[in-house]
Amino acid sequence: MPSATLPAPFGAIRIDCDETGTVTGVAPRARRADRHVDPAVPSEVVAAFDAYLQDGRVHPVCRATVPRDGFVGRVLDAMQRIPPGEVRTYGELAALAGSPRAARAVGAACAANPLPILVPCHRVVGVHGLGGYSGGGLGVKTWLLAHEGVDVARWTAAVTA
Repeated sequence: MPSATLPAPFGAIRIDCDETGTVTGVAPRARRADRHVDPAVPSEVVAAFDAYLQDGRVHPVCRATVPRDGFVGRVLDAMQRIPPGEVRTYGELAALAGSPRAARAVGAACAANPLPILVPCHRVVGVHGLGGYSGGGLGVKTWLLAHEGVDVARWTAAVTA
């Protein structure tokens, strides 16, 4: 499976593609890594992530395999509509996905998201704080949100208050 690893200020991003160049997985990590790009990874995929790392207002767009079935598909679809620099709570996302009382299930859908950053689960926060982030930990989530212009102190203050 072709892949690319891109160094990032928070560590690195690994991007997996299938043989057609469709992104099948994204894994932000807090651990640093050297740049490595398999020649089979389309240059536009690498360019999209490089552009995002330079400017958080530029959401990376590339062909990707995003689950679209059932509740999880509705949650991932709603997540993709959250613009850079904005956040939604788990409850708000549950309502957007058509299940207003399923905030915890939204958290599970976020944790199962195979395409963090492309499907921006880092833009989903708890009412009382940032919540979790299986895409590399809270340090990565904090960096991504701040990079996009979110006032992260507002959400971290809610946890320590």
